Amino acid sequence: MRRRKNKQRIQFSSRSHPAEGIASLVAGAVSLVFLLFLCVCSWFEKGAAGLWIGFFGIIVFAISVFGFVLAAKCYRKEDIYMITPVTGAISNGVILVVMMLLYVIGTVI
Repeated sequence: MRRRKNKQRIQFSSRSHPAEGIASLVAGAVSLVFLLFLCVCSWFEKGAAGLWIGFFGIIVFAISVFGFVLAAKCYRKEDIYMITPVTGAISNGVILVVMMLLYVIGTVI
């Protein structure tokens, strides 16, 4: 009897992970790695790393915005797994907030 219940629970679907969601997740991972690299470089220079850190920081910000937009496009699609777009949106959103805070703190101080 128990075996029959398990067989009835198995359902196959045509859902898949959207390419934009996967790209968003990859963009979030790349921007996180670059952000950590830039923070380590700035730490070794004791906060006086120069203009190149800010330039690459803007590139990291742009990659994160791109990933967030890709994740947002996935919300309109139907019959997809939502784990990759949600994870991509959250990771890129957190990186965007951190980058904005860093620029605001850098401007004020």
